[in-house]
Amino acid sequence: RQLEELHDEINNKDVEMKNYHRKTTELEEQLKDAQNIKERRDENRHHIDRQASFYREENENTLRDLNLTRV
Repeated sequence: RQLEELHDEINNKDVEMKNYHRKTTELEEQLKDAQNIKERRDENRHHIDRQASFYREENENTLRDLNLTRV
């Protein structure tokens, strides 16, 4: 009887460990997905920043040229 209880306890612990492993794997996958999303958003933000900088410079050049034609 005691042996059977120990066997059941071991089986329960085994199920707990499998559930823990499955949950850990799921959380690692969620973290990986979140990191990939963040990386894409960061790349997109950098691209937008570069575009804004380019257009800002173009605007400054246009204003400078416009001011030169007024002189």
